[in-house]
Amino acid sequence: MKRFTKMLTGLLVLVLLFSSPNALRGMGRNARLSPQDTTFLYLPAVSYELPDLPLQMYATLGVSNDTPHMAYTWGYLLNTATEPLYDATLRVTVMRIEKNCCGQVIGIYTDTYTLKPVFTSTLPGQLNPFFFTLQSSKVTDYRVESVITHTARIKLPTDSTYVALDASHWMTGTDSFGNSVITGTVRNNTALSVRDVRLLFTDAIYFCGWSEAPLLTTTLKSGESTSYATNYCGIDRPIITVAQGAVLQ
Repeated sequence: MKRFTKMLTGLLVLVLLFSSPNALRGMGRNARLSPQDTTFLYLPAVSYELPDLPLQMYATLGVSNDTPHMAYTWGYLLNTATEPLYDATLRVTVMRIEKNCCGQVIGIYTDTYTLKPVFTSTLPGQLNPFFFTLQSSKVTDYRVESVITHTARIKLPTDSTYVALDASHWMTGTDSFGNSVITGTVRNNTALSVRDVRLLFTDAIYFCGWSEAPLLTTTLKSGESTSYATNYCGIDRPIITVAQGAVLQ
């Protein structure tokens, strides 16, 4: 993969409308989210030695319906090339609404945040999750206005090598208290030992956002697996899992 000569320089935005009447049920275990009008799909336009940047992004933006409100965005990056990308970043634009003690608006501002996805390396064909939240207060409200891909680079000689792991084995059910749970395993099907194993999951239509599984171990030799069990709000829908680890040197 040839070296970049310029970073991301623009974006093409496709706006798709949600028609689902279902309320978003929350992110992770706590937030309860309201249905959103808009989903954004960003396809970055770039100028460097490759004809097209092999990085796409799906993002959902919204505000929770609990009190205090929580502004959020979550989604994933997808590397469609044959080489990994490293240190991808996103730029999140947020509207900040300041109010006085009586609830009257006294100022509206635009803030910008830099956001990194969960995995350092965005591997070819593997989703790289991201999520971002800001909690409102009595005198401050937030609205996420947009999220765009910002930077990414190719692998350097000093970077760790990351590999995708098998997280396809999972099942859902309830615990002894009647709480919904997901249990599963992550397996190292590569010929290499890995460290810093992480597994994230979400329901297939992203009503609950991303959650990270509490793994019993984060180091796996070739052919080894580890298990997890945790509560989650989205188990009545199909689950998406993604796992990754760094190769032990």
